[in-house]
Amino acid sequence: LEKAITELHLSVVLTTHHLEEIEGLARLQHRVTIMVDGRLQCLGSLSQLKQSLGDSYELTVKVRDKGAEEEVRALIARQWPDAVLTEGTQLRLTYQVLKADSSLSAMFQFVEDNRKTGITDYSINETSLEQVFMRIGERALRDEDAEAYNDEEHSNLHAPFPPCGEPGMPPPRTEWM
Repeated sequence: LEKAITELHLSVVLTTHHLEEIEGLARLQHRVTIMVDGRLQCLGSLSQLKQSLGDSYELTVKVRDKGAEEEVRALIARQWPDAVLTEGTQLRLTYQVLKADSSLSAMFQFVEDNRKTGITDYSINETSLEQVFMRIGERALRDEDAEAYNDEEHSNLHAPFPPCGEPGMPPPRTEWM
């Protein structure tokens, strides 16, 4: 497959529902499209999709006990008021922190400076491919809802997709010809 693409300059179209396969093929540095209900939603390399749709970091913190958990929750709420708690179970807290609100280095510095509060372990991750796919699917559903209720009373449901894909390329068509 790699030889056909790189040496013979052929185009290959593969379809899958498995994110592992997409990430495995991403090393070939080629474009990926995401479709929802037969409509093309996005086109670009995986890094471009993650950059344009990955607007947050995932901060996961493990704490030693319930008292530390409450203190860490309060610290994070003060540091990043717009952070969203996406999981909070068994002394483990996972937050979505907007990239606009913090840099990676500032996040690491914050956690290291506050380890004495009872933080036993932590991780900070970029947006995953799964999160990008979920976000695109959610936006497609919102767009579908907006089309169904396309009147002034419901016009605030529509949220356009952010720019996505390769620089200088027109946005992908969302209808098949």
